[in-house]
Amino acid sequence: PVKEKHELARKLGAEHVIDPFKDNIIEKSMRITNGEGFDVVIEASGARSAAAPCLDIVAKCGTVTYFAVFP
Repeated sequence: PVKEKHELARKLGAEHVIDPFKDNIIEKSMRITNGEGFDVVIEASGARSAAAPCLDIVAKCGTVTYFAVFP
């Protein structure tokens, strides 16, 4: 949710940036992937609230990696 990191991601070639405070993560993810979900989802923020949506945005037979420590 840090604006400067969104700008850096775009500068480095990201086609899409999702702001979890402004965007509906699930709706935007499904729009980006034409309803299929992402093949790979990596959660690295460590925010407990970010863990569950990963399962909603991953494609069937996709991979979710939790690269964080949750309380």
